[in-house]
Amino acid sequence: MNYRNLLLVLCLVSGLVPVARAEVVISQYYEGTSFNKWLELSNTSDTAISLDGFVLTRWANAATEAWKQDGASPGGSDSLDGLSIPPNGSLLLGNTRAVVPAYA
Repeated sequence: MNYRNLLLVLCLVSGLVPVARAEVVISQYYEGTSFNKWLELSNTSDTAISLDGFVLTRWANAATEAWKQDGASPGGSDSLDGLSIPPNGSLLLGNTRAVVPAYA
């Protein structure tokens, strides 16, 4: 069996192996004035989750549905590579110019 056939067999077999899915949910969203926007991601599983490959995409208010009709592009996106969430834990993300509210 040559290398190419072996690679094909491995690809086919690996597709049959069940993959465990991590449970990441958006558990809270806070929208204050100006840049005061916060997003909490929570891990509902009993194992730590790497966010490598996860991307958050930002849309302007008027364009949130436009992609369905005209293929509009998002206002920006952020890779979450290098971040992780501990088991049953949370990760708080905020705008780099956000200010913690006085009541927090």
